Amino acid sequence: MGCSAEGQVSHLLSSRLSSRPLGWSKKGVTKMARLRAYVANDGKVCDLIKYKQEKQHRMIQDEIKIEVDKEIKRKQKTYTDVWNHQTVAGSTRLVDGMYCLTKKLRGII
Repeated sequence: MGCSAEGQVSHLLSSRLSSRPLGWSKKGVTKMARLRAYVANDGKVCDLIKYKQEKQHRMIQDEIKIEVDKEIKRKQKTYTDVWNHQTVAGSTRLVDGMYCLTKKLRGII
């Protein structure tokens, strides 16, 4: 007894892919074939779309977190540089020290 797998695969892909073969790109044919195979194996398209959206949402959240961390580190470095500067440390004894201090602090913001 032979295997009818070739006939099943042909039937699975034949409804649209073979009727207009020049209307599909190789990438589109591959995606459509994989989607039809997923559905034929009792996969649900809604679950697949939901999974992809959640994955994309997590990636965006991770990118935002990385950018926020970079910004915090940049601000922290600026703050540390201002307070470690010798003119700020010595400006508390000078009359115009407040001017220098406020000028340096404006650089943080």
